[in-house]
Formats: sequence, structure tokens, C-alpha cells
Amino acid sequence: MKTAKSIIFMCTVLILGGYASFQAQSPPSYQSEKENTEITSAKSCKPCHQEIYDQWKNSFHAQSIRTPTFRAMLTIFKYNTRGKHIEFCFKCHAPEVKVKGNTEELARQVLKGEKIESEGISCTICHSIEMVRDEPDPNVPVEFDFGPTPPFHKVKNTEVTQSAEMCGSCHDYNNPNFVHPDLPGTPCCDVNRDWKKTSFAKKGVTCQSCHMKDEMGLVKLSTMDKLKNVLFGLVGLQSYRDFRYTNHTFPGGRFEEMLKRAVKMDLDYEKVDEKIKATVSIQNLTGYSIPNG
Repeated sequence: MKTAKSIIFMCTVLILGGYASFQAQSPPSYQSEKENTEITSAKSCKPCHQEIYDQWKNSFHAQSIRTPTFRAMLTIFKYNTRGKHIEFCFKCHAPEVKVKGNTEELARQVLKGEKIESEGISCTICHSIEMVRDEPDPNVPVEFDFGPTPPFHKVKNTEVTQSAEMCGSCHDYNNPNFVHPDLPGTPCCDVNRDWKKTSFAKKGVTCQSCHMKDEMGLVKLSTMDKLKNVLFGLVGLQSYRDFRYTNHTFPGGRFEEMLKRAVKMDLDYEKVDEKIKATVSIQNLTGYSIPNG
């Protein structure tokens, strides 16, 4: 009996000591966006959220400024705007520029084919967005504001990150007409505007409903959690636990399974004289126009 009490006492001491040590080593809270010029790397999330990290790493969010398409479009945009206002592209493709102010550096890396330092649209980017402004005017792009860009485990899943407006902050955007300011800008992406007109929006079927479905995976337990398991005799000493999360590959039009679900096509044909008359009908099953992007 004394031995059991001693073990419980020692575990309690370890837990309290570990908690105190954790508190002492925790990074200071950032009070404002201006005080922080760093973005916590997605690699900080990897040790505990391996499955989510692996999905994100291979997604177009992670590759948002690394694709040949983006490099080509950035080159064209720079030429058409006389080398000015290039920050408009990075606002969505590398939102870190809003915090770090490194637009020119990233532009050089992309255009000259140098090693790109940015992680694109990473974990901290999305989970640090605090406010989204979506004006009723379809010609006004959706805007977003960062809150403090915090160290790991101060990021969180909020109502904002679960909303269609969150996605609309980049997937609903007009490029201003810098060459002829008196003319309207060109829609760079208008998926969010399309979605608002559909029954999907009225029913509350958001972007995440289709492009970030729930999955079950494993999350690594901290040393503190392992000690708690031993102390309270819950599940014994183990390294992982079940964890519900959303798919972070963000599957879209480049995924075969999504394309198969996007439309329903019927083909009817008949012979008229010596010719074949074919009638093809296509029903859009998505929450926006097809094609779109």
C-alpha cells in the first residue's frame, strides 16, 4: 500500500514539476501583429500532427508559390504592371508577407528560380486569421486580418476557420487595373461569389464540407499526457491517441474523385437519315460554376 502511495506521490511531483517547467519555457504571448515578424513553421506541428502535416505538405496550399503556373502568372503580372504592386499576388499565395514584409525577397526567389524559403499557406497562416470582411458588393474582394501570429499550440480551430468566408478571403478576389485605374479590375478568383448564389450556401454547405471532410487519425501524446495515463490508470503508457481532424489535402478540381462527383453527364443519340444526332446534357453538382478556379 505504501509502495502504491509512493508511486502516486512521485508521479504527482513529476506532473507538477513538468507543468511548472513547461510554463517557464513557454514563449511570451504576442500582443499585436506588429510585434511579431516571424511565422511559426509547419514543421513545429509535424511531431504531434504527422498525418495532417503529410497531407498539407503535398497540397497546393503548401506549393502555392512553387508551381510553374504561379511563376508564369507572376512574370506576366509583373510585366503588365511595370514591376509594381507585385504584393497583390503574394497576399494570397504567401500571406506571410502581411507580417514579415518580405515581398521583394520572395518575388526574386520565384522569378529567378532560386530556393524558395516560404512555406506558402501553412498551418499558422490559416489558424491565425481572426477576422474576415466579406462585403455585399461582388466587386469588392474579401479581405482578412491576422491576429497575433502565435507559437504552436496557441493556434486554434475557430468559427472563422470553419466558415466559407475564410476561404473566400483568397478564393474571391479582384486584381485592380493598375494600367488603367479608371477601368474595373479583373477577377482573379470568384468561386466564393458563385457559391453564394447556390442552394449550397442557403443550406449551410460550406467549402470545408466538401474539400475538408472529417477523418480519424492519431495525435502524439505529450510526456505530460503519458504521465497522467500512468497516474490515473486510464489506458496505460502509450504514445498516440485517436483524434478527429479534417482532411488537409484540400482536394479540388485536380483530383479525379472530385471531378467524378462534380458533374452528371447523360448522352442520348439517334440516327437521322444517314447521320448520328447526339445530345449531351451536363448537370453541375457542385456549389459553383464549372469550370472555375
